[in-house]
Order: sequence, then structure tokens, then C-alpha cells
Amino acid sequence: MKRAACTLVLLLVAQAQAHSEPTPASLCTKPTPPANAQQYTIDLANASALGKTRYGTRDEVQIVFTNKNPFLFDYRFTLKEDVVTEPALEAFLRLFQTVPAPAIPLPAANTTAPTAGAAAVDTPTPCDTALLNAERSLHQTETDLLSRFTDLKLRTERIALLFQQLKGTIDPQEKILNDPTQPCTALVQAAVTTSTAIDSALKPRVAGSLGEELEQFATKLGDFKVALGQGVGLPRTLLLGLRTVGCTASEIHGLDDQLAKYDKTITVLQESLKAENPQGLAKAAADFDKAAKEAQAKSKGIADVLKRPENFQETRIVGDFDDVTIVTITAERKKREESTFPSSPYLVKKLRFGGRARFALAAGAAFSTLNQTDFGAIQGVERTPEGEPILTDNKPNLTRVVGIKDEADQRVTPMIALHTRIAEGKGVVSGYHATFGFAGNVANNGVNLEYLAGVSLSFAEERFFITLGAYNGRVEELQKGFYEGLALPAAITEDPVIRGRDWDFGFALTYKFR
Repeated sequence: MKRAACTLVLLLVAQAQAHSEPTPASLCTKPTPPANAQQYTIDLANASALGKTRYGTRDEVQIVFTNKNPFLFDYRFTLKEDVVTEPALEAFLRLFQTVPAPAIPLPAANTTAPTAGAAAVDTPTPCDTALLNAERSLHQTETDLLSRFTDLKLRTERIALLFQQLKGTIDPQEKILNDPTQPCTALVQAAVTTSTAIDSALKPRVAGSLGEELEQFATKLGDFKVALGQGVGLPRTLLLGLRTVGCTASEIHGLDDQLAKYDKTITVLQESLKAENPQGLAKAAADFDKAAKEAQAKSKGIADVLKRPENFQETRIVGDFDDVTIVTITAERKKREESTFPSSPYLVKKLRFGGRARFALAAGAAFSTLNQTDFGAIQGVERTPEGEPILTDNKPNLTRVVGIKDEADQRVTPMIALHTRIAEGKGVVSGYHATFGFAGNVANNGVNLEYLAGVSLSFAEERFFITLGAYNGRVEELQKGFYEGLALPAAITEDPVIRGRDWDFGFALTYKFR
């Protein structure tokens, strides 16, 4: 207990010296690119990018990573330079916790006047005087200890309220600091507000401040412990004195009720100083000490972060290549409390230096007028080959029959396509391409590979493609001897179909992978 109290006092006295507050302008203003260099900006708050993605081979580009959140994440950036070898073709082929105010049960203070002791006599004996002094000493000591205890309890409530007020100031700022979408300016302002609020609250010797209250609480708690230690030995000292002046056992027995009450008070107060008592003064002191340390560590951490502009944005320079080159920019981030970065990067951006690639890998959706009918066993009316219902007692015979599970006169499927430029375009048309794509059609609880072959027009610098061509997809027909409405025996557990493929008109919209 004494060590905790001393630690708290020293902690409050050793406040960090005031420092000039950084501003959003000094930490968040985007740098000016070097002469003859262009700029490409990546916003880490929302994973967006601003700037061209295609440059000349000899161009230089300043890459700026903005809106880093150093309070929430650690970052790692890598730039990989690859000479172009048609990658699309290759890809196609494979606090602060609030401290609760201790609710310590208080024994009732001894409000009754000290008993008169032995009956008054004209000439008190030495024992009479000693008994009267003993009663007064017990009463005064008990009253003093309870008064100290009550004062400490009120102080814990006041300190808890001040911590709650500090938390009310900090929590909205913490919410901003823990929001990965906040811009740099908001982060810096929230950080400065948080650090200033903590430093102001925990300054010692400022009347009414949390720091002053904590300092006084630590001092008075130490005094209370000393006084309680002295009070524990008081009954023994008094009894020894009574025997010394010649009091008999019968006369001393008159103090039994007051001694019992005094001992009960001492026991309760001693319990409040046990660390394992969740509502005692010792636990409150430990919680206050921990909360103050955490607050000051937070303030110091914020101050350290604000000293370095690179905590909020970084720059890299790339370019001036001899060959057509793709620069892959990878940004990774992890929560600061985590030990390793996730296996998947936060974002990946690519910059191209030099001419366009001949091949483009794109994904999108394919549309076809190819009919799709799925046959199988269903619950239905048994029929003749001519489609007439078979009756039993003039009622349709409901049983397990051959039927249509699903039917559509068109199909829409996701598709991955390889576009090969065969001619450059003009105006809004970027180029003309030969296209072959794979489509995945979900049917019968499985995925069937289907194809689209045709020609495409590209737009928006070969990012968006419109394709017309022939679509080859899976089709089904019933096996020989089976027809719709035929009753199926229990022995037939698989659908009686023949699966094949057919061609029809196809159309696709795809977007190029970045």
C-alpha cells in the first residue's frame, strides 16, 4: 500500500514538460513533388488513389501515402518493379476504464457520550480516573479513525467523478483515433485534444484538479494507515495501564462492550486496507494508480507520435526505367496490438511505365440466349407418354416422377475473359480485341465450365470491354425411354439425363483487373 501511494505521488510530480502543440497543417499538408516529377496519392483511410496509372518509361513519379493512422495501425509499404512480360496472359493460364467509487460499508460512529464509568464518588480512586481516561481514549481514537476513513471514502468518490469527467472528454477523441477512415487533420486534432486534457487533469498542486486530488488521497491514505496501526495496539496499552493502577478484573470488565465495539470498527477498517477486498481503499488506490499511469502513458505516446510527420504520411520516388515496367505498390497494415501483419495486404496498386500490354485479363458477366432445362426426380402426377394423367380411383396418381427442376430461356453467368488486342481504337474506343472467356454456370449443386468466344470493343483505356460472340454451354436431355411424368422406381437414384453442350448467341460485359 505504502509503495503504491509513493509511486502515485512520484508519478504525478514527474509530469512531462509542456511541448509546443503540432498542428494539422504541419503534419498533414501533402508535399510538393520534386521538379519534373508527377504525383500519385494513395489515401490509406479509404484505400483510394488519385493520379494517373500510366506514364512514359522515363517519367518519375512521387508516390505519397496519406492519412496514416499511427494510433490504430502499423504500416509496411513495398514497391516491386517488374519488366512487362504480358502478365495478363500468364494470369489467364494459372482507458481507459472508469475507476468505480469504492462502496465500503462503514461502521456506525460512536455518537454516544462516554460512559461515566464507576459511580461518582467524592474522591475518585486512581482506577476510576484510569477507566474514564480509557473510555475517552477509545472513543476519540475510534472517532478519529472513522473520520479519516469517511474522508478517504469521499475522496475516492470525488476522484472517480474526476476520472469520469476526463473520460468524457477523451472518449470522443478516442473514437476518432480508432476510426480507420478518419483523415490526418482529424487525427492530429483529436490527438492534441486528448494529450492536453490528460496533462491538464493530472497536474499536481492545481486546486481542484484530478492530480491534486490523487496526491492528497495518497498522502492521507498513508496517514490513515499509520493511525490505524497505532489504533490496533491501543486496547492492550489501556488494559496494561488499568492493571498497573490496581483496577480489578471486575472493574475492567465494565469496558468490555466498548472494547468489543472498538474491535469491530478496527476489523472493518483493516479489511478496507486488504488488497483482495474489491471495494476497499487499497483496491481503490491501486485502481487510481493504474488509471493515472495508463493516462500518462497514453499522453506520452501521443506526444511521441506527433513529433514525427512521417507517422501520418510517407513518400517514395519511382520511375525513369529503360524498359516497359509495372510497379506494384503494396500497403500492409495491422492493429498495433497484433504481432504480425495479415496474410492479405490492405491494398495493392499498380503503375505502368511504358506502352500498353497486348493482353488484358478481365472479369464480369456473360449473357446468353442458350436455353437451360434441368430434369430430375420430382413429386408430381404420373402421366402417359402423350401427357395424359394416369388416374387411380378417378384421382391423379401423385408419386415420384420425371419432371423439370429448373428451366430458363437464357442464362447469366460470371466470367473471366482474356482479351487480345488486334487493333488500336480511336476516340472513345480504346481498341479491338479477340476474346475467349470461361464462365461458371451453377446447376445441379455444381459449377459447370462454359465458354464465350468472340470479338470485343474496349473503352476507358482498355479497362471496360463489351464482347459479342458464340456461347458454348451445358444442356440436358432425358435418356431414351424416359419422358416427363414417368413414374420412377425407388431403385433409380440418379437423374435419368444425358448431359451435353450446345452453342448459341453470347454477350458479355467485363472490367479489367487493375
